[in-house]
Amino acid sequence: MGTLIGRHFSQFAERRNTLSHVADMPDRPRFVDVKEPAHDWNQVRPTTMGITQFLCSQWTLSPIFLGS
Repeated sequence: MGTLIGRHFSQFAERRNTLSHVADMPDRPRFVDVKEPAHDWNQVRPTTMGITQFLCSQWTLSPIFLGS
């Protein structure tokens, strides 16, 4: 599962930038090319899993969790 999440996030920034900055940029995918996969659960699931894993790992390092 870690490999899947790693591969997903290695391309995540470019897709996120394309989806949030709709203007076309040279040498970047166009909004219309990445919007459909963003609706596919197989693309959304690794994002959700990765963010959840990150938040839980950060929580376990917090002073509140550690009882300090």
